[in-house]
Amino acid sequence: MMSFEKTVDPQCAEGLDRKLRSYARQFRLHTGVDVMVAATDSRSPLPPRAESAVLKIVQEALENTHLHSGTSHAYIDLACTDSIVACDVIDDGCGFDLAAIENSARSIPGLRTMRERAAQLGGYLTLSSAPGSGTTVSLRIPVYS
Repeated sequence: MMSFEKTVDPQCAEGLDRKLRSYARQFRLHTGVDVMVAATDSRSPLPPRAESAVLKIVQEALENTHLHSGTSHAYIDLACTDSIVACDVIDDGCGFDLAAIENSARSIPGLRTMRERAAQLGGYLTLSSAPGSGTTVSLRIPVYS
């Protein structure tokens, strides 16, 4: 898995939207998956913990897209305000039976880790997917000033 720490300096002064765009370019070069980023980043900078969580969750979601979706396109939709960070990672790949995954006894480490990262900041992560319909990972994290 390509690491954000290697491709995006979390201490640099640029906003989260620019970091995501930078990562999307690197991701495309390494995987062939073209990632488009749409961003409304009206709050800058985000608290470091929130920014780090978003970056790591996006990284995991894109890695899953690359490994499992069978698509060569993905989209990141980011909106940041003074009160919330909303980030969706969307692919138009093969999708999967979400109910079967959610109800299985089998542990899915990447999904669990993404949800834990969001929960640690008072946020949440949801998935929507169906066979043949792609997948959307939706992250919401409150921002406390």
